[in-house]
Order: sequence, then C-alpha cells, then structure tokens
Amino acid sequence: LVSTFIFALFFNWKLTLLVCIVGPPVAWVIRRLGSRIRKATRRTLESQGLMLQALEETLNGARIVKAYTTEAAEGSRFRRITRQLYRQFKSMAAADSATAPLIESLGLTAAMGAVILAGYWMYRPDDAHGGMLGWLLDNRMEPSDFLVLMGALAAMYDPVRRLSKVSVRFYNADAAAQRVFELRDQAPETDLPDAAPLDRHAESIEFRDL
Repeated sequence: LVSTFIFALFFNWKLTLLVCIVGPPVAWVIRRLGSRIRKATRRTLESQGLMLQALEETLNGARIVKAYTTEAAEGSRFRRITRQLYRQFKSMAAADSATAPLIESLGLTAAMGAVILAGYWMYRPDDAHGGMLGWLLDNRMEPSDFLVLMGALAAMYDPVRRLSKVSVRFYNADAAAQRVFELRDQAPETDLPDAAPLDRHAESIEFRDL
C-alpha cells in the first residue's frame, strides 16, 4: 500500500490526492460499523451465556421441573432467550455484511472521479481556466500514463479493502476480549480481618424447630 501510494504520488500527485479524498469517509464507515459490530457481539455473547445457563438449569433440574410441572414456563423462557439471540446475530451479521459494499461503493466513486478527470486531461480543449478550476483542469495526460496510473491506484485500493475487513474482525474480537478482561480484572475475595476461624466439620448436622 505505501510503496504503491508513493509511486502513484510521484507519477501524478494531483490525481492521487483526488482519489485519497475517499480515505476519511472509508475510515468513518469502518469506525461506525465496527462500533456497531462490537456492541452487537457483546450482546450476542451475553445472550449465549444466558442460553447456556438456562439449558444447564433446566437439564440439571429436570426432576424439579417435572415435579412442579413447569415445562411450559421453561420452554417459554428458552424461546424468549433464543429469539433475542437470533435478533442480535442478525444485527451483527447486517453490520458485518454492510462493510464491504459501502467501501466498494466509495472506492468505485473515487475511481469514477479519477477516470473522468484523467479522461478530460487526455482530450481536453485548448481553452484555459482560471483560478482553482484551472489548477485542477489545465493538465495534460498521455493514454499510456493513464493506464499506468490506473493500475497503480487499483493496486493501492486492494490492500485498503483487505485492511477494512481485518479491522472489522478486530472490533469483533475486542468485544469478546472485553468480557474475558472483566472477569480477569475482578478483585479476588479476601477474608475479613476479624473473621473467626471455622473448624472442619466432624460430627453430625441437626435440624431444630423447622
């Protein structure tokens, strides 16, 4: 990415900088969708924990569930948790799937602008423009130079597209890592300084006045 960018900048810095205008919108899209993916992933992991907890409680307490005839209530609770988990998976998948098309669209928009401007430079009329418009439009470009520059810009865009996918995966992994760090950073339980020591139980347990 860096070497191709330097080559394109040296070859035609005006057109290269014009294509790089799309950089800030791409970064904004990645940041916004990445934040959404992080939140959705965190909620999904929490719902997965609730689902596993509900399964463990129901299966380990199957006799109690049958004794109190709460099968319908337990089934309703499990369906509610799984529906919530399904909605969160959909939200996460939607944000993940939207990243590539948005970046592709921004890249194609920048490429179209560069092609239109380069085409004008190759076949522009002889009349000159003044001011800022003249600085941008009053240039010449050979067809061979145009092909070389378009190849360099295409080679520069492919790493950007790949890096955008990697960054989204980092946002996804960050949400899972935060849950691990929350448990890891919890302060350990300590004994009270004035707590009385308890001897090991050696006799029987007696229930009175129940």
